[in-house]
Amino acid sequence: MNKLDDKLKMKKLLKISISIICVVFISGCTSEYNA
Repeated sequence: MNKLDDKLKMKKLLKISISIICVVFISGCTSEYNA
């Protein structure tokens, strides 16, 4: 039960970090494009 919980937490962290990286990457690209 605990291992499954850890896996779910890791998946959530992975999704959150990927989303953050995507947002940063997109905003960085748009700011470079606008400049």
